[in-house]
Amino acid sequence: MSLLCDAELHLAHHYEEGNRIARALGDKSVMVMRGHGATVVGPNVHDAFDECFIAWRTAMYRMTAMSTGQPLHTLPDRLRRTHLGRWGEKIDARLHLDAWRRYWIERSLTAPIRRPYGMKRTSR
Repeated sequence: MSLLCDAELHLAHHYEEGNRIARALGDKSVMVMRGHGATVVGPNVHDAFDECFIAWRTAMYRMTAMSTGQPLHTLPDRLRRTHLGRWGEKIDARLHLDAWRRYWIERSLTAPIRRPYGMKRTSR
């Protein structure tokens, strides 16, 4: 995952803004944009999902670590450039996305239907 933070605040109503974002991304795959959230790109949907998932988990772990109030430890640059992640190499993004799809489909079939607070079931 390669991350870029964009401090500029623009509305994307014109192609020029999309082109600016694409130029700013360069070879990065994730851009956190001020006031907009994140933009994640990849060569296909599977890889973009994988990058988004990894960015989300990384942010979650970092926030949890920061909440301890302890100083954070970082890898030295010489190790960071060669570290390939938890699995040692990138897993197949298609398998990852398909696993999440199966999870949400199974969950939607077994979970009870929830109504918004205050909404009552009507009889026919």
